Amino acid sequence: MATKTSKNPWEGQWSPPPVPVLAMVSGGLDSMVLAHLLHQAHVLAGVYHVNYGLRGADSQADEDLVRDWAAAAGVPCWVDHFPLAPDTPDLQATARDLRYSGAAQAMVQAKCAGMATAHHANDAAETFLINAARGTGLAGLVALAAHREAIYRPLILQSKAELAQWAAHGGWSWREDASNSVPKYVRNKVRLTVIPALAQALPQAEVGLQKTVRLLRKTDAFLREALDRESIGFIETCAWWTPGWLVDPSVLDHPHADLLLFHVLELRGGWEAEHVRPLRSAQVGAHLARNGWELWVERDGWLLFPETARPTTSTYAQEVDPSQVAAWESLLWSADRGLCSVRFEATPSPVARQADGSLGTNAEPVLAVRPGQTAWTWRPWEEGDWMIPLGMSGRKKVSDLLTDAKVPSFVRKNLSVLAEATPGGEVLWIPGLRIAQSVAVNTESSTFWKICAHYL
Repeated sequence: MATKTSKNPWEGQWSPPPVPVLAMVSGGLDSMVLAHLLHQAHVLAGVYHVNYGLRGADSQADEDLVRDWAAAAGVPCWVDHFPLAPDTPDLQATARDLRYSGAAQAMVQAKCAGMATAHHANDAAETFLINAARGTGLAGLVALAAHREAIYRPLILQSKAELAQWAAHGGWSWREDASNSVPKYVRNKVRLTVIPALAQALPQAEVGLQKTVRLLRKTDAFLREALDRESIGFIETCAWWTPGWLVDPSVLDHPHADLLLFHVLELRGGWEAEHVRPLRSAQVGAHLARNGWELWVERDGWLLFPETARPTTSTYAQEVDPSQVAAWESLLWSADRGLCSVRFEATPSPVARQADGSLGTNAEPVLAVRPGQTAWTWRPWEEGDWMIPLGMSGRKKVSDLLTDAKVPSFVRKNLSVLAEATPGGEVLWIPGLRIAQSVAVNTESSTFWKICAHYL
């Protein structure tokens, strides 16, 4: 009679990621268990290892173990060498930044949708204590989430003791990092002194901490879902400029404004109510900057966007000849397209109408060229600029026309215009908004400049 094979102790005790992942493997117990489990679950796209050279021959031995294991398992292995000195300022943070940056690049090469780390329940309990002592909210207490963005932590519910049991059962090899037993860093001090002291006072301390983190993680998930529902209508993607977000200032009237603002803006500069409250009574154009993000007061709410997305255009003047072909790049603001980057191409023509039979639009106009006209200027608009717009009577300030068109304050100074070349001369065209009466096509016009916009 055949003997029934007993199942492995890890079966049903952990959940593999739903997509193939790159495993960050140091060679220690936790990460080697992770590599074995992901490989068994057929979701291991490759392993990634960093050799900092901090422990000499031991660092090389860690690398050799990871390489040999990957070769035996038949999975790709990426290794980076980031030599660091023991006295490197903020060594652990520097090493972590290098490690995650390298893993992100390896993830692209592995063509997978995420990376996996071997953080476990003991790590989560240590993080809870460290962040609680520093001062944090609920999110900081459960910072090591099972899954957030592209990072998966499949072992976050398992204890260190469980992983050791699994490794022993599977006969899996790993290497001990001697630096983990040196109380030099904050985490090591908590692991080696604080938690043992708690366990001495409260024998159930280690298990109790892990239970607390699990319960708080469930609370955090519920709270985030509730805040997602509450935030509807207070923040939305900007319809006229895709990198931006529109924030409704009335969010400050919400009874839980502090919590709601922190939730919706946590990953967009980390703004809190105390940061943005002064904007409530500020004029259009007032703005703040924080952690690589900008927040501007606009007429339809607050505009939030990453500094790297700020649109720019040339700030120098370019003389153009309306009897010749010309081209330039610029920003365009129009009611139908919003804010766009455009390459304009202008071509002289003896025919006024476009191919569709029209006389053009404010974004792609047909301009009438007076006889002998050979010099116009493409330049940034200036205070004091004026024009007599087609369909309107009398001079109008360009600044007022931009205001009437609700041009966002954060790009007003970056907009350029086509103007007469003489100092103080009339502005002939504000792209997307207005053309001057003086260049409008009429029965006496015989030469034209047709402008075509290519949206970038």
